[in-house]
Amino acid sequence: MKEVDLENLEPEERKRLIKESQMASIKTSPSDTLAAHVVVYRALKINKDIAIACMEELAKRKEDGDDFDFEAYIDTELAKVPKSQSMNYAKLIREMQNNFEKKGK
Repeated sequence: MKEVDLENLEPEERKRLIKESQMASIKTSPSDTLAAHVVVYRALKINKDIAIACMEELAKRKEDGDDFDFEAYIDTELAKVPKSQSMNYAKLIREMQNNFEKKGK
């Protein structure tokens, strides 16, 4: 398979390819990595579709006998995320992503 040079792609195409790669790797990723994607979504409200696919895979694995307690992992990791009353970090990160994408055009 030919290696893709992400640096020379349009921002939207680069974003699409990265997301496709992440989605394709879900079935082979470790359970704690999948749970980490859920933590990122719940903390920052980004990559919802990836988080949903990760939760679906975690639920399937649990049904198939995997003993990883992803619910506890997610709760524990979310508790570590600092809560700020004065700044909306999720909004800040989304704005930074949008600004980065606009500069690439």
